Amino acid sequence: MPETLATPYVAQPVEALPEAAQLSPESQAAHAAFSNSLEALSVNVPEIAGRRDELFTAGNEVIDALGVKPEFFDKHDHALLFASIAANLADVNKMQPGPDNYDKKNYLANATFLLTLEDADGHTALKERHLTQDESDEVSDDHAAAIYQKYTDGPASAKLIEKIDKAGYLDEVADKLGVTAKPTEEVKIRVLNIGQPGGGYSFKKQENGLEYSEVNAWAKGLSDNAEEFARDMIDSSAKLAAGAAGFAVELHGKPEFMIPREKAEAVLAADDGVHIQEGIDASRVVGTLRHEFAHTHGNTRIAKHFGFAIEERRAEHFGGDTGEYYDVKQMFNELALLKGVHVKDMFDKVAEAQKRGEDASIYDELANAYGLDVLVNVATAVPRPYVPYFKSEFVKDMYRSGPKMEGEIAGFVAAKMTDEEKQIAAKRILETVSKVAANNVTPDFLMDYYAKIATHTGISREQLFEAANTAEKQAK
Repeated sequence: MPETLATPYVAQPVEALPEAAQLSPESQAAHAAFSNSLEALSVNVPEIAGRRDELFTAGNEVIDALGVKPEFFDKHDHALLFASIAANLADVNKMQPGPDNYDKKNYLANATFLLTLEDADGHTALKERHLTQDESDEVSDDHAAAIYQKYTDGPASAKLIEKIDKAGYLDEVADKLGVTAKPTEEVKIRVLNIGQPGGGYSFKKQENGLEYSEVNAWAKGLSDNAEEFARDMIDSSAKLAAGAAGFAVELHGKPEFMIPREKAEAVLAADDGVHIQEGIDASRVVGTLRHEFAHTHGNTRIAKHFGFAIEERRAEHFGGDTGEYYDVKQMFNELALLKGVHVKDMFDKVAEAQKRGEDASIYDELANAYGLDVLVNVATAVPRPYVPYFKSEFVKDMYRSGPKMEGEIAGFVAAKMTDEEKQIAAKRILETVSKVAANNVTPDFLMDYYAKIATHTGISREQLFEAANTAEKQAK
């Protein structure tokens, strides 16, 4: 691991490794734990068995460089991601040194550093620097709880909970996730007296007789509250959260769901006839309720900075896909077009297994579907709205130097596909484009959305446009 980002750790050739007799007892124990984990992981991810020697060699170099402890390998998903990094390092070791592979080396260096952070003894100065930056504006649970209580609207919270229970908004997602208790008793739900920071919404007068100016003043008051809420919370991401339709938090080990007053109005309006902003769809807000509930049950993020895109796609899936995280959805759609299996099916498979009390991991499913090498790329993918709020230079650099979600990650998968697999994928892509075009989606949009993935399978832009144009004409 680097002492500075300009000189990232690069795994050394095999011949440079120390002999086992020269290793410390701690390193020998970690090597043995890694070996055992590879054996265990290969049961669910067969690719590991065929690459065991090169994974073991590359992984041991990281163990020695970072001082990774044996207990790190007790955590299944962490160990699998480590194996994915080792697979990439093994490939890097075969590359000629030069600027072309600098970003990949830097990306893998930061990924290993962040993944093993809590279970490694090395580079204490870098750890301190990272944690100082990463936690610079985090607040204690006690502080956060006091602020949430300050802005909680008790009567509106009670009304919203009653409406959720009566309408059964969370029943389906709770059942899919194996939650048998009453959903609103599983997660504490609060309506916060905050609105959109900075305003920007238009409002309409309802039958309750409020004048437009009064409604607007109400909205401005909520907007001002949101600005004050962000200052009270200190955390730089609080302003982003205040502008969302809702967000989940964990306080003192228990999940809570916060929904801004403006958004709660959309759900309560049908019963109360209150004023709401133009264009806010209650179903969208209910979708956010389901999305956030999913986050509180079976969250797939690990080691704080891994699994953002995976978890948001999972929550969107169980929330009903109401229209968020388009960049994440495009990445998984591209991977599905290439390999014929969608992450949504994997989420359902894992959820069903967990309901039966079986051990199941989405990371196993992703590795098997898209390849061990690509697993770390998917695990470090991050939705665009998150990026401005990362504070650690190591985290920022991992995301900066890592592969881009749209097109690039799929390109890595395509590069390892056979010609026959690419032909099957090409047919799948053209069929998908034809179906979408038949639903009145313009060929120009389809060009933008499918062009990158199409090139990975040998489809020309002309073929793509022809398929879309033909389907559009036939549909008329």
